[in-house]
Amino acid sequence: RSAYGRVGFNSPRLYLMLSQSYRDYAAYVDGRGVIIPNSQFADHQSHLNLGLRLSDVHTVAFRYQWFEAHDVGVPGAGDVFPEAATVSYPHTRRWLAEIAWRHQPAAAARPQSELRLFLQTVDRRAEVIPNAIAYQPAIGDQPLRRVRPQSMATAADHDAAGFRWNNLLALAGHDLTLGVEAWQKRLSSLR
Repeated sequence: RSAYGRVGFNSPRLYLMLSQSYRDYAAYVDGRGVIIPNSQFADHQSHLNLGLRLSDVHTVAFRYQWFEAHDVGVPGAGDVFPEAATVSYPHTRRWLAEIAWRHQPAAAARPQSELRLFLQTVDRRAEVIPNAIAYQPAIGDQPLRRVRPQSMATAADHDAAGFRWNNLLALAGHDLTLGVEAWQKRLSSLR
């Protein structure tokens, strides 16, 4: 099942675009009719773009994005996990907020200047069910033991903030782009 909707408005001074999507799929069936195990997923996302012309030369724009996924299977996890392992993302979330200011004297005129500020967060959770037997080595009086790990869980939160200042200049019949960009990222993870 999936759905997508979009609505927009545009005028000489203002534009607005909103969109929303939703997907919920069971396991994938390949061209031979074989069900690919652990290939299910469900997600939804929202987008908002808003722009306002403050004057003939100044424009402000805002963008917001939201994405969230649940029960995302990772089929064929490869050599990283045991062959029989079931790997999934039980919950993943991402959001982005960005604001931009642009100075442009006239359409296609030079110079132009644009400043963008952004914040982004990605939260990712993963689960591995090994579906395999492992052996715990003998230690002291404890003999070699056969164990069946139930699950392993990981979590990672990525946070980023930054800016970009970009300038477009006319120089001796050529366009020159000059700018600076900086960002700060933070990662917090556990297993």
